[in-house]
Amino acid sequence: MKIMVAGLVHDRPAWPCWLRHLDALEAGEHELLRLHVVDAMSWGYSNDGDTDWCPIPKPRLMAYLPGEGYRRQTAIGRNAEKDRQARAIFGRMAQLRNAMIEAALEAEVDALVNIDSDIMAPTDLILRLAEANCPWVSAIVQNNPSNPRQCNILALYPSRTEKAAIVHVRPRPDGGNIATHWPSRETYGLTERPTLVVGAACWYSANMLRAGVRFKSHLLQEDVGFGLSARRRGYDGRYIGLRCEHLMRAEDLARHRRECELCRSV
Repeated sequence: MKIMVAGLVHDRPAWPCWLRHLDALEAGEHELLRLHVVDAMSWGYSNDGDTDWCPIPKPRLMAYLPGEGYRRQTAIGRNAEKDRQARAIFGRMAQLRNAMIEAALEAEVDALVNIDSDIMAPTDLILRLAEANCPWVSAIVQNNPSNPRQCNILALYPSRTEKAAIVHVRPRPDGGNIATHWPSRETYGLTERPTLVVGAACWYSANMLRAGVRFKSHLLQEDVGFGLSARRRGYDGRYIGLRCEHLMRAEDLARHRRECELCRSV
């Protein structure tokens, strides 16, 4: 199986551990993923202007994005110059993300793994992944210095016959891992549930259950198992999930985004 691993890691201490995860993946020694990684594309940037803290050895690819403003609440809205810098960074991140997806499609990989990134892709690229039967799994990496190979990616990879899916999961505020610590989202003050953005993914539900995860679907508002339930309800994997929790077909997405305040920024 060919997998492309991508990631956006925004804090300096995480880089050495993240690189060890990639080493373990490539060596076939990962605890969960004993698969061959043929390419690993990664990018990062620093808020303090330091250009030397995240070297990526070849053949990995790295694009350095200097400047301020990873998090919108700490950058956008403070002043015009910081707004300009932050928006330029977000724009560059979007370009890199799109290039990553294009590279995955060109390489005909079996799965695209997007680690530690909350930057979503445009709908047309998502649907191209679906048409190529190339799953894109967005996951958390638990950085555990005592066990560099402990990398709790939240889904194992399905066959190419499955519909593509993006699974977006946010970490706990204290840095822990949602995969093993999810008694309730209120416990940790989380503002968003994990979100299935595209696809009806039975394989995702099954692997979350194996990981001991208990949560409710952002889209369907029911217990884990929503992949199976979605298929029973007639969803065929060609629907797009939005922040307002509506499900719709791709051709209706543009009009909905114009009319729904909750979804205008998606």
